[in-house]
Amino acid sequence: GTIIDFINSPFTIDFLPLEINMGSTNTTISNEEGELLFYSNGCSIYNADHMLMENGDNINPGQVHDIQCDNGYTVLQGMISIPAPNNDSLYYIFHQHLIYLTNPFDVQLDQLLYTTVDMTLNNGNGAVTDKNVVISGEDELFYRYLTALNHDNGKDWWLINPIYGSNGYLTYLLDEDGFSEKFIQNVGPVFDKFASASGISVFSPDGTKYALFNPYDNLLLYDFDRSTGLLSNLKQLEIKETEEVILSNIEFSPNSQFLYIDTRDSLWQVDTHEENLADGLELIDVWDGTFDPFATS
Repeated sequence: GTIIDFINSPFTIDFLPLEINMGSTNTTISNEEGELLFYSNGCSIYNADHMLMENGDNINPGQVHDIQCDNGYTVLQGMISIPAPNNDSLYYIFHQHLIYLTNPFDVQLDQLLYTTVDMTLNNGNGAVTDKNVVISGEDELFYRYLTALNHDNGKDWWLINPIYGSNGYLTYLLDEDGFSEKFIQNVGPVFDKFASASGISVFSPDGTKYALFNPYDNLLLYDFDRSTGLLSNLKQLEIKETEEVILSNIEFSPNSQFLYIDTRDSLWQVDTHEENLADGLELIDVWDGTFDPFATS
């Protein structure tokens, strides 16, 4: 395990042998002082002492769990942890549940679940209270792309997950009473059916923008209203490639102006303040073909 300690400045990096395999799925959360509270590999939840949390086993139960959880769950951006509104000790973990359709390489997201952790239990080490509770099972959602953002009021949360085979975004509002609002907003182009194969979505740090990228739909950039949860003012940009894209990633700059897009062999910068995003597109660098032992830039 790699332990990055942000309490000190500059941060420190230490290594700790752990018998916990982290696959594609992971979530980690700390308190406001930067102290680790818990983390998960999509299969189990572990406390800050790197021990299985009470009732923290059998997350995302089913065939995928049984076959793959020796190495961790296998959906990128499929799990996220947030503090509960108006409760400093309760945390929600949202996670995407997969099923096999025909073989271990053909999977589908059939449910969006949540699990709660109460950090007042076990002398502050926490325990899982509610587990694998179904939020949505009627909508065929894309796996990956699971995102959450603080409401404009500073306490509630928006949760967004795109819907397969449509241009829909399933949107939830989590407040102190639970999931008080759910709606589907249809905006932008219909997603490519292969969008789950390689894609990611992210909110800007200031909460005013929502970006989604995959090599099939390319870049979709929306304005986001933190008070209503609505997406608007779509801007699209096609990213040219020197090599077929398999995996990709995006992230905003700290000031929310620039968006960085990693398309396996190339790194791009986009100035989101440009009305025409193509005017703000800049190629930063291209992979030079070096393996050491894996591909390095």
